[in-house]
Amino acid sequence: DLRRITYEYLEDTSRQQVRHAEVFWNPTGTLAATDLSYSEWQNAILLGMNEAETDFGITSLLIPSIDREASASAGLEMVELMCAHRHPAVVGIGMDYNEVNNPPEKFSDAYALAKKAGLKTTAHAGEFGTSWKNVETAMDVLGVDRLDHAYTVLDNPALVSRCIDQGILITVVPTNSYYLRTLSADSWAQEHPIRQMARAGLKIHPNTDDPAFHLVDPIKCQRMMIEAFGYSIDDLKNFMLNGLEGSWLDHTTKSNLGKQWSEEFEIDEDEVHLIQPNESFLEHLCKECDQHPATEAAMDAVCAGEGRWGAILWVKPKDVKKVAKFKPVLPLGQAFDKWMSARETEQ
Repeated sequence: DLRRITYEYLEDTSRQQVRHAEVFWNPTGTLAATDLSYSEWQNAILLGMNEAETDFGITSLLIPSIDREASASAGLEMVELMCAHRHPAVVGIGMDYNEVNNPPEKFSDAYALAKKAGLKTTAHAGEFGTSWKNVETAMDVLGVDRLDHAYTVLDNPALVSRCIDQGILITVVPTNSYYLRTLSADSWAQEHPIRQMARAGLKIHPNTDDPAFHLVDPIKCQRMMIEAFGYSIDDLKNFMLNGLEGSWLDHTTKSNLGKQWSEEFEIDEDEVHLIQPNESFLEHLCKECDQHPATEAAMDAVCAGEGRWGAILWVKPKDVKKVAKFKPVLPLGQAFDKWMSARETEQ
């Protein structure tokens, strides 16, 4: 059910060091497929959110989102249901699904009602290679408080300047499916709009959007900003604070969290730099791989501090014995026992 889905999503997200999430939900399709009421579905999601905060410390807000492939009247009905069942954790509306042939102004009445009711607003715009005019319309006609995707804003320098001056937050997704389909694998990272958006001065926040659909999680999302688009650790900190500033939390909470998260980021910065292990470690590992050929599916570099490097190799079952011949090597079980012993000694 939606309570369980919400709870487990927030559980997984919290394990990747996410402290606050603003979660989208499309009521129109859900209501059409079931006999339950809007309030019953909303209460189930809110219950999962409350349970996750109690168990994992992650806070969240809910954003019902208009299905732009549905009718304008369906979008208006969704906002009317929100108004009839107001809850402080349901803070605003969004709009998603296929943007082609479904421009923002189609739902201007729904957004006008949301603004009148004091709800926050955002919208997917400029996502499917659609014109920058959709971004402009979302700002001027819908009056959104933030934008989702908005990649084609780069096609209009004047609109870029407006976004910068207004300080509007743009949420972006490194694995956005449109650009994976339309850009070649060789040039994708260089030509993707995300590479230029922050460098142009836009206030962006990388996120997962629909994690299962876009094949991304929060950690992969942040790593791609560095590895694919060439941003720095300092940029990641700015992106984090951009997201907090553009969130729909109250001002006092944002101010307190901004100070707390900045301090924690500085403490963890040395660990973040471990994406690139030192040369001697890599040379040793490559030598071992040459001597004991195996099919490595992936490798994670790890560091215990003071220049002590290690690696976790993910291999096919048939190659486990080959990798075990690496020198030095410590089976995972023994490594865990030694780590626990060290922890007990320190305590």
